[in-house]
Amino acid sequence: MASSLLVMANEVIYTIGARSDLLTLAKTWVNRSYQRLQDTIEFPESHVVTTFNTSATVNSYSAPADFFSIISLRNNEIERRMSQVSVPGYERLSLLQSGSPTAYALRGRSAILVWKVPDAIEELQLNYRKNLTPLSADGDLHVLPGAWEEAIVYGATSYAFEYLNEIERARQARASMRATIGQLSDRLVLDLSDRDEPLAPIGLQTGVVS
Repeated sequence: MASSLLVMANEVIYTIGARSDLLTLAKTWVNRSYQRLQDTIEFPESHVVTTFNTSATVNSYSAPADFFSIISLRNNEIERRMSQVSVPGYERLSLLQSGSPTAYALRGRSAILVWKVPDAIEELQLNYRKNLTPLSADGDLHVLPGAWEEAIVYGATSYAFEYLNEIERARQARASMRATIGQLSDRLVLDLSDRDEPLAPIGLQTGVVS
């Protein structure tokens, strides 16, 4: 069973020497570690499949509010997976050409640009990776597999030791976090064969988690 934000924060407090005066900061460190971990590892819990309809003459559509990165986009009307192009590549395409969309580009994490320009209502199926909801209330539970909780706490503890200027203990906590991630990543098996845009690899990204 997943532990709450408060439980994990108290574990950090205990590890750094029962500094209950740092409890509020410990919650921040836990949440930061949680967010960094889910940005680094691709968990099944972050995958979402949804649909939206095109409108005639409209080539730009808002991405979902929790959008993090795309896995694939499919035009269900013509039963075809759409090809991804870069924004510069998209801008070289003629927007005078209309029909069933067969390609798309992402403008940041806010807009999905489709081409050809739709000339009718068609259903597009979006498979994407979402941002998981941050932990805020004391009772909030993380949604990752329980074994990953250890990595969350190690990461939060490293932030705590950095705050206390205990650099060597911060390094040790980060090393423990990386070791835990490495072990658990070997067990995390996902089918990424339908990906359009590469996401964070299974495992630790150098320079992402510090």
